[in-house]
Amino acid sequence: MNGGCHEFQQWLERLPRRELAPTFNDHLRSCRPCQLRYRELEPVAELLRNSPALLPMSAADVATVSRIAVREAALWPNALISWRLGLAGVVCLPLMIVINWLWGSLGYELLVAWVSPLAAQIYLAMFISTALGLGGLTYGSLPLLAGFLCGQPAEDMQ
Repeated sequence: MNGGCHEFQQWLERLPRRELAPTFNDHLRSCRPCQLRYRELEPVAELLRNSPALLPMSAADVATVSRIAVREAALWPNALISWRLGLAGVVCLPLMIVINWLWGSLGYELLVAWVSPLAAQIYLAMFISTALGLGGLTYGSLPLLAGFLCGQPAEDMQ
């Protein structure tokens, strides 16, 4: 592109305009790259020319948009916390099952061998209900913990 093309490119960036200035019309007739560029940008310029004018925003609107943008930006780290808590729960579940199985079976076998089968059955029933209760409480509280850590402050809930 020659020197006129640079000016023409700058002028094209200021579209939309209804008519080309005579200087740029002359340049457009003689420069193939600028003709192609103008044809590419003409549909965009036409859309801009036909779009309704935007109304200026009030200070309150700008403040609202700013507050929403800041809140949305703050939610990204919270989403990561939620995923990490969920992943921790999924990873720890098999470990918890193995540990509970070992304690339950070890306690049952020791009580059958050293005390009585009835005491072993009572121990097993209490162990299962306690393990299920505490495990359910632990895994049930993960979503609550994630909600607490990732929740929005009360003033943003409006």
